[in-house]
Amino acid sequence: EYTVEFKLEKWMENPRNELHGGVCCTFFDTTTGVASLAIAENRTVATVDLCTNFIARMPGSETLVIKTQVVKGGRRFIRLAAEAYSKESGKLIATCMSNYTVLDEPHPVGHY
Repeated sequence: EYTVEFKLEKWMENPRNELHGGVCCTFFDTTTGVASLAIAENRTVATVDLCTNFIARMPGSETLVIKTQVVKGGRRFIRLAAEAYSKESGKLIATCMSNYTVLDEPHPVGHY
């Protein structure tokens, strides 16, 4: 399990000055993708699917904390779970389940 924090900026907000759902999904894809790379042992991975459930609204002025854990790490597929919280309130904002496929090619140097 690992935890990443994202301090939200104005461009990450929706018209209601809250965290934009698409930005939250991007953060989930990034954090679970990095975790899958650790399991894949420097081979390239690709997102198969990413399912996000939005639980609560979050003001755009707060910090998003994402906790990611590997559910199953196999040779060909990796399944991960993640939860997003508001650092300030501790409130659960969204959850995510994602699957990655491990490709038979080395991961490009210089990319996360």
